[in-house]
Amino acid sequence: MSSLIKFFQSVLSHLLRSLGLAKPAPAAPVPPTAVDYYDPRIRGGSFLNRSGSGGEPLNVIISGRSSPEVLTSSGFLNFARACGMSNECLGLHMGVPEPANLGDGKGWVAER
Repeated sequence: MSSLIKFFQSVLSHLLRSLGLAKPAPAAPVPPTAVDYYDPRIRGGSFLNRSGSGGEPLNVIISGRSSPEVLTSSGFLNFARACGMSNECLGLHMGVPEPANLGDGKGWVAER
């Protein structure tokens, strides 16, 4: 079992080096007043989007304690790609952008 763990550690290390992520820049400290996340229901939002019958759960919630780099559009895209996600799941797309209400005062907005 330990040889399998060492193998995966070496593969991960190689992958991080090849992506230029082996030694990430130190992140700015998280402000002590940051919260983990805001519950969208508190301000009239929902954890479900408006698709199908009853909606589907939102796929991602970004924490208020995330590093500042992840809280930008390009930083989130880099994070998603590093996790093996892309613009579409396996290059497949079925349907149209689904509206979600994040409770941010913008109402139901189609995903981007």
